[in-house]
Amino acid sequence: MMLGPMAQALTLQEALDQGLAAHALLESAEARIRGAEGLAAQSALKPNPRLFVQSENARAWGRPGFQYGQDADSFLYASQVIETGGKRAARVAAAQAGVQRTAAERDALRWQLAGRIGAAYWTAAGAARYREAFAESLRNFDLTVQYHRDRVKEGAMAEVDLLRVQLESERLRAAYRTAEQDAVTARIRLFREMGMADQPGAGFSEPMDVLATVEKPGDMVGQRPDLLPYRKAIQQANANVRLQQSNAKPDPEVLAGYKRTSGYNTLITGVQINLPFRNRNEGNIAAAAADVTVATAAERAAERAARTEAEAAYTNYQTRRELVTGALPALRERARDIARISNAAYREGGADLLRLLDAERGRIEADLLYFRALTDFHLAVVELQSALGILR
Repeated sequence: MMLGPMAQALTLQEALDQGLAAHALLESAEARIRGAEGLAAQSALKPNPRLFVQSENARAWGRPGFQYGQDADSFLYASQVIETGGKRAARVAAAQAGVQRTAAERDALRWQLAGRIGAAYWTAAGAARYREAFAESLRNFDLTVQYHRDRVKEGAMAEVDLLRVQLESERLRAAYRTAEQDAVTARIRLFREMGMADQPGAGFSEPMDVLATVEKPGDMVGQRPDLLPYRKAIQQANANVRLQQSNAKPDPEVLAGYKRTSGYNTLITGVQINLPFRNRNEGNIAAAAADVTVATAAERAAERAARTEAEAAYTNYQTRRELVTGALPALRERARDIARISNAAYREGGADLLRLLDAERGRIEADLLYFRALTDFHLAVVELQSALGILR
C-alpha cells in the first residue's frame, strides 16, 4: 500500500495497544471498580454511636413555681449498636466479592474489545490488500488496452475488439471503486472499534501471507476472561447468603449516661434488642439462595457455550488454513498460467479475444479469491485466539 509521508503503518499489536490504552468503555469499567472499592471500604465501618440530650417535665405555669434545675428531668446519654453474628465480616466479604466481580467484568470487556479490534484490523488490512489487487489488475489490463489501441491505429485490428477491451477495463474500474470504498469503510470501523478518531493515512504492516499457527490446548476455555465474572458472581451470591443469614440475628443496643432529676445527679443504663418473632429475614435469605442457583446455572451455560464456540473456531481455523495453503495457491498459479498462455496465443493470432478476456477474468478472480481467503484465515485466527482467551 502506498502511504503518505505522515502515514502510520499499524501492526496488529499496535492497534490492540492503542485501542485498549484509553478506550472509553474501559475507562467506564475502571470507574465502576473504584465505586465497588468505595462500597467495600464503607462495608468495613462499624455502626456510629448515638448521643441523646433530653429534657422532661419543663413548664412555664402553675403553682408552686417551676425551677428548672430542681424540677426538670434532664438526660444526657449515649448508645452503641453491637453487631452480632459476624455481620461486619460477612458484609466485607460480600463487598469484596463485588469488587472482584467488577474487576473480572472489566477484564472480560477488555477481552471483547481485543477480539473486535483484531477482527476489524484484519478486515481493514484485507480490504486494503483487496483494493491493491484490483489496482494491480487494472495496471496490467491497461497494457492490454494500450496494445489493442495501438493495433487499431495500425489498422491491424477491428475497432470493435478495442471497444470490448475498453468495456472490460471500465468494469474493472467500477469494481475497483467499490473495493476502494470498502477499504475506507473498513478502516473507519477499525478506528471506531479502537475508540479513536479515523486516521485516513493509516496503513497496515502485518504481512497477509504470513500464516499464524495456533495450537489446540488441552482445556479450550481455561483462559477465557468472560467466564470469570460468572464464577465471581457465584462467590458474590454465596457471600450474600452468609450476609443475609447474619442479618437475621438481632443486634443489641446498649446505652449509658447521666440523668438529673429532682436536683439529684444519677446514672442511667439500659439495653435494647429487637425480638426476632415475626421477622427473621427469611425472604432475603431465600432470595439470596435463589441468586446462587441462578449464578451457578448461568456459569454452567456460559462455559458450555464457550466450549462449543472454541471447538467451532478451531474447526474454522483448520479449514481456512488448508484452503490458503493447499487449493487456492495452486488455483491461482493455474489461472496465471492460463492468462499468460492465452495472452501469448492471442498476440500470435492463435486465440480469439473472448478467450483472452475469459482468461484475464479468471486470473483476476483467482487473485481476489486468494486475498479474500487470506483475510478470512486471519479473521479465523483472531476468532480462535479470542475463543481460547489468548487475545487480550
